[in-house]
Amino acid sequence: MPKKPQDIVEQLRRAIRDAEKRGLSQYAIAKAAGVHRAQLMRLMTGTVAPRLDTAQRMADAVGYDLALRKRGKR
Repeated sequence: MPKKPQDIVEQLRRAIRDAEKRGLSQYAIAKAAGVHRAQLMRLMTGTVAPRLDTAQRMADAVGYDLALRKRGKR
């Protein structure tokens, strides 16, 4: 079963929290992703879900990939 968009957003939030534990500030993450810190905060509080391109930049900023994987025979 495909993941729901909210599942992917939650995984992104976990990746960002992990990066913060490693010492990256929200400011540094937002700057590396090319977004305002306020936008990052809205993602972290669940106020908004990012567009796909923004989610990819945020994931990249914290050392993760967003990926599509083949699910099997179709």
